[in-house]
Amino acid sequence: MEELTKTQPNKIFLIDRSTKLDGLFSLWDGSEKIITFDFESHKSLLEKNISHEISDGFLTDLDKSSIQNNSYKYAKWFDDDSFSKLLSFDGINLGESSKIEFHYFLLPFLKKFLEIRGISKLNPNSKFFAAGILGEITKQFTHNIDVLAEFIPENLLYDHVNFNLKIGPGHLKLSIPSKYYGTLKNSIEIILDVFFGPKRRFSKNKKSILLVESNTMAYEEFLLEFGNSNMNLLLYNSRRPYVWNLKTFLILMRSKSIILQNKFNSSQSTNSEQFDIFDYDALWKNESAFKSFFTLDGASFWHILKPILVPLVEKTIRQAILTIKHSNSILDSYKPSVLLVFNETGFYEQILVTLCKNRSIRVYTIQHGSLGVDGPIAREEFVFFGGLPIVSDQILAWGDVT
Repeated sequence: MEELTKTQPNKIFLIDRSTKLDGLFSLWDGSEKIITFDFESHKSLLEKNISHEISDGFLTDLDKSSIQNNSYKYAKWFDDDSFSKLLSFDGINLGESSKIEFHYFLLPFLKKFLEIRGISKLNPNSKFFAAGILGEITKQFTHNIDVLAEFIPENLLYDHVNFNLKIGPGHLKLSIPSKYYGTLKNSIEIILDVFFGPKRRFSKNKKSILLVESNTMAYEEFLLEFGNSNMNLLLYNSRRPYVWNLKTFLILMRSKSIILQNKFNSSQSTNSEQFDIFDYDALWKNESAFKSFFTLDGASFWHILKPILVPLVEKTIRQAILTIKHSNSILDSYKPSVLLVFNETGFYEQILVTLCKNRSIRVYTIQHGSLGVDGPIAREEFVFFGGLPIVSDQILAWGDVT
């Protein structure tokens, strides 16, 4: 990266992968400063032999620490007293369901926020040009800006399901919209129910263990051990497929696993009148509370986050309410004595862990190897992402300690 210039340029162009370079270059005469905010835009300018700086150079070590710490804080906005009571449903904070997806968005957002703050401080008299989210952030720090294009929210983490399929010597990468993936998964599970469904395999005379979001291939040995036990092994995978090749089909067959079909889909969650029980208006009308909470160094960025957070929260709340109802039905029907989860932070894991604890059903987090935690920073990360259980009764580990 070039050494940061000491003199203030008349114009500064801030670009990322969403910036349309053709429109930008029509305003550029070659003497202005250009700053890129991601690798794609940096690479594009390199290929065109256009001199530019990289936004990372405007971050201090204190900024980097602030990004990490504040990303956890803002992702857990639902725990704030201004919102938590409004989000409570059946003993579950519904806002928790969007935590991981929102955090994934926050990390690059906060990085851009602090980078632009640093750039604007160093260049208080410069004219800025930016598009999309870069333009919205820049307006927080200067009025001397031309926004070249409005901010259109991009896809979030779980909007698509990605597959990496091995075909012969090569790999094929597929990205399927989540709603289509859910429809396809449900259709396949109707067929699998014939072989592995409760009507065929469940016995009321045996104790039942409920295992959530297991990977059939990765945990082959673990699952096969249950084939020798006198227990019902109930598998509930709402995200993961149960079977995707002959080997995984045979693993389920030999392990005597029972799969529980997710009978709800996204169209039901969107159209069902049962979601009128949640008062979205009461939540979103707390505009002043949101503005106050989403503030960094005296600058509120709630108006930038609002078009991202509102649809994300409303989508995940609908899914959460359906999942709570379906999970209660599973617990009532099969009465498992134990719940096994691989983490406590997954969307469906959170719900079932809470419901089971409310019913005094023992909850265990299972891990291949026992993970160590080195220092408070690592502990905070483990807690946030569920690697370090908080609610579970115990951790069950097998294999070598990592």
